[in-house]
Amino acid sequence: MWFGQLGISSALWTEQVARNWLTYQLTGSALQLGLVNLMRALPVMALGLWGGVLTDRLDRRMFFLIIQGWSFLVYVLMGWVVLSGNLALWHLYASSFALSLGMAMDGPLRTSTIPSVVAPERLINALSLNGLAINGTRLFLPAGVGVMLGIANPGWAYLGLAGVYLLIQVFTLQLHLPDTRSAERSSSMLGDMREGFAFVRKDRTIRALLMAAVGVQGIGFSHRALVPVFVGATLGMGSGAYGLLLSADGLGAVLFGLGMASFGIPRRRGLYMIAVSAANAVAILVLGFAAWLPLAMLVVMVSGGSSTAFRSSNNSLLLGETPVELRGRVMSFNGLNQGIAPMLMVVWGALADLTSVTVALVTLGLLALLVQATVHAFEPRIRRL
Repeated sequence: MWFGQLGISSALWTEQVARNWLTYQLTGSALQLGLVNLMRALPVMALGLWGGVLTDRLDRRMFFLIIQGWSFLVYVLMGWVVLSGNLALWHLYASSFALSLGMAMDGPLRTSTIPSVVAPERLINALSLNGLAINGTRLFLPAGVGVMLGIANPGWAYLGLAGVYLLIQVFTLQLHLPDTRSAERSSSMLGDMREGFAFVRKDRTIRALLMAAVGVQGIGFSHRALVPVFVGATLGMGSGAYGLLLSADGLGAVLFGLGMASFGIPRRRGLYMIAVSAANAVAILVLGFAAWLPLAMLVVMVSGGSSTAFRSSNNSLLLGETPVELRGRVMSFNGLNQGIAPMLMVVWGALADLTSVTVALVTLGLLALLVQATVHAFEPRIRRL
């Protein structure tokens, strides 16, 4: 499971760098960069919940292999198109959409499967290791891929990722997963979807945990679109400073992930989740005023680390409060944040253009704090979990 996540995360960051580079080479347009990336949000918002339904209905190992086979095919086709010199802008739109289809399905499937392969007392350690795989690759890969793109055809990157997905399938074939499907499940996918909505609607704690995730993983994560603007407008610096901030973000995530994977979190997971969500919002707010690069790097480390800590604690609470046969559907609700964040990035970018990047970051941080305060006022039981 962990090596599979490591491979998928490596592919995610490598493809993101290659896609953005090719888009800018083709168009020279920042707007097209935003639109191509926005294509990744559409499958998540439209089909992410169905991924949870399929997770709870299908044999999980077979579902993993189908998703991975789809991504492998997209990477092979894109490698061939780029190397042949026939790349057009629509290929980048289509591949961005197609790869996001797989990610929309893989997210709820992978997270909801982790409790099936570790003991309950090790769940938070396993979720932290999962986050470490995601963020550890973010710390090193983008810079390395950027250098590679300067000396080789980007098509080789896509073919290399196809090879990575073959290796991921080898790991997946070695998984032995228990059957968590309910014998009393609905005969239709629509019925399963209704069952998932009914569970979330009736359970106040689950609704509160999902809304808390919107505050950090949806609203909070969207601040990353403002970092390049912050570097130029507030710090008055260039791409070198931007790279340092990206590395600081990844370093904070890795340090927090290592700490939780090694030692876990305090027994009062709800209070811990409240603390790290507040730290994340405050760090974003403070970043708007951090006009000194070392201070900005420290603030970004806190932001990246608290985001990772929140994800692990929030996921562990969601999985612990959800019956095993509904976990795929509940985690698919959580996965909608992957679509919310890119949409909000457009909003914050427009606000920064109309006012300033400081106003946009402060507004974003305050909104994230407001969401968390509302959630914990609505469901005080979270503090006792």
